[in-house]
Amino acid sequence: MNQTAAIVAFHRVDDAAAHDPISVPVPAFQSFCRLVSRHFRVVALPELLARLGDGKDVSNRLVITFDDGYADNHETAAPILREYGLPATFFIATDLIGTHTQPCWDRKAGIRTRWMTWEQVRDLHRQGFELGAHTRTHANLNALSPAQARDEVSGSRNALEDAVGATIRWFSYPFGGRNDFNEDLRALVTDMGFECCLSCHGGLVRPGDSAINLQRVPVNNYYRDFWHFGAALVQSSRLGQ
Repeated sequence: MNQTAAIVAFHRVDDAAAHDPISVPVPAFQSFCRLVSRHFRVVALPELLARLGDGKDVSNRLVITFDDGYADNHETAAPILREYGLPATFFIATDLIGTHTQPCWDRKAGIRTRWMTWEQVRDLHRQGFELGAHTRTHANLNALSPAQARDEVSGSRNALEDAVGATIRWFSYPFGGRNDFNEDLRALVTDMGFECCLSCHGGLVRPGDSAINLQRVPVNNYYRDFWHFGAALVQSSRLGQ
């Protein structure tokens, strides 16, 4: 029996950005939630990490995550997740919260960026969703000095902890590609006390994988047929069978 699990990564759930590569339409997200609730054991990130750490079976587990901190995460995605009883972790680029900052990818696409407010971030926490650090400014850490990288990571965690009054234990790095992170940065994240570090370049989670080097499957508008994508994910990991 294949023992793989999956961590999926979303960014935006927004019909108004239907042409945007990192967004998904609302009906597609609803379909995805319906599909995975039927075919997977959707668990919170801490549960998957605990099973990995204890050497337990992780097959048929799936974790849902979001990156960056867009307003639709609170306004649209969270109510759908609650409807299906699904846990999720939201990774927040903290300096962007409550601002009108428009990142380069939205400028190129002609999209008006809407970030969550700090009250919305706190409300996600009150609803029982997990929060994680995603740097302060959505920086490419591999292009920074060690001191700058430390400031980006620690600043994000500190802002979240101050906002919600809870320890932040999870980290995902921006851009998420294989070349956007390195072993020195993983050591930095470990030294700072984070319990996991997530990529976003594709790949499943297998028994024995290090929590500080976990892969995620990005879910975005490149996948036009989300039912087909979900079915392919089920087949590729042999989960729910």
